[in-house]
Amino acid sequence: RSAAWGATFALLVAACAASDEPSQSEAAAPSSSVSTPDRAPTQIVFPRSLADASFIQAEQPDGPCVAGDNSRLTLFDPSSGEKTWSFPIPRPGGISVIGGSTAYVSFQWDRGLRPGVGAIDIDGRVPLWQRFLDSEPEQIAVSEHGLIVVTRQDVRALDPETGEDLWVNDSEFDFSSVVLSSDFAFAIDNVGVHAIDFASGSVLWELPIERPDAVAANDQTLAVAAGPRVIAVDITNRSRLFDITANRLGAGQLWVTPTVVSVQLSTNAAPGGGVVSFDRTTGYELWRATNIGEAFWIGDTHLVASTANDEPLPAQPFVLFGLNSTTGEKDWTVPATAQAFESIIGTSDERIVTRDPHPAVSGLERIRLIDTADGSVVWETVSDLQFDGAAVAALSFVSVYGSSDVIAADRGTVGMLLGSRRFWTGSQPDGISIAPQLTPYGLLVVSGERSPVCLARKVGEPALQSAVLGASTQPS
Repeated sequence: RSAAWGATFALLVAACAASDEPSQSEAAAPSSSVSTPDRAPTQIVFPRSLADASFIQAEQPDGPCVAGDNSRLTLFDPSSGEKTWSFPIPRPGGISVIGGSTAYVSFQWDRGLRPGVGAIDIDGRVPLWQRFLDSEPEQIAVSEHGLIVVTRQDVRALDPETGEDLWVNDSEFDFSSVVLSSDFAFAIDNVGVHAIDFASGSVLWELPIERPDAVAANDQTLAVAAGPRVIAVDITNRSRLFDITANRLGAGQLWVTPTVVSVQLSTNAAPGGGVVSFDRTTGYELWRATNIGEAFWIGDTHLVASTANDEPLPAQPFVLFGLNSTTGEKDWTVPATAQAFESIIGTSDERIVTRDPHPAVSGLERIRLIDTADGSVVWETVSDLQFDGAAVAALSFVSVYGSSDVIAADRGTVGMLLGSRRFWTGSQPDGISIAPQLTPYGLLVVSGERSPVCLARKVGEPALQSAVLGASTQPS
């Protein structure tokens, strides 16, 4: 994985070595029949110039706020922060994925305009297609069988080149939850879980369970919970591994690794909250941990959590710790000032990014990159900016983003960090709501506030109605 990004970071490493220290201020079962489209989606004619795709008029100078609907897709040079290119994408949702040189971005309902998915060629720097749906996308995944799009109403595969339906599978009742593996979508409604094949869209098999409330899966194991029951299924053999009762938290989380199935425990069973792990094959309880806050699985090796501390001040400091997923042993601990869900702002398969107030200087935050194998601090830096999220890349580089709720302040911040040598940070006046993604072509940022923040917007008609992703009210 690191090697794959080596070329991308060559410029970053060189710039880091040559530059000075930057300033810190910067329901019924789904039908097994598969529907196919009776006609192709509406063909979109894009303008020759991306500047012609303007959707929002400039705000009046006397407007009381700076944010608006001027959402954009922007590519940054990761070594300098220079904006390589940018163009408008109205109403972005909270999901984006990269497949090859294409970015697939969801857009949402707004002012009667339909939700859907748009495709943009990052390398060619042009929009490719947009597809309107009846419900907002909740998950998007790139598969060898197409672009898998999950909504509350259906699971479908789109042709990555055109946006046309390859297949659609829906339920008579809405899906309450869907998880994706490499080859299947596992959807639950109020009568059970249904394994939908990515290749055909057909329901290959079903597991009847009354009112399941949680589901988790990898390529080997499916885990489903319904009330106190936890059921594990071997996906390859389609055989039930175990069906046990656990004192779990209602609709709490499930996690699956190659060796264990883990369940979030209720506070009755684990004061302060907890997790119990069962052997993936037998259902035998391997370990349980109590008095922990929100937990994060990091790859397949560690569960990272924090002590639950509900005592009034002055209470003992919080502690982040890593539990071995197989043994439940505590491999490491790191002092923290808040529970895990507040202090951890980014994760990868091997590392986490944490933030906490600087222990000595008010108004500053300490950002740390922690190796989850042993809890060692790879690097740490101090920032006067608040970062809400981070993405860990190769060679210990981290892309960060943040947002502000203060009117007349910058609506968002984006940047690249490498320890005390902060490469750069910059502001995004239109806000940031999706974590930036590092691609071989640059750092891709989808910006835009998901909800109104002022009343002074001047919403204009686009010069070319079909030129803007998400600008049509017509269903496909």
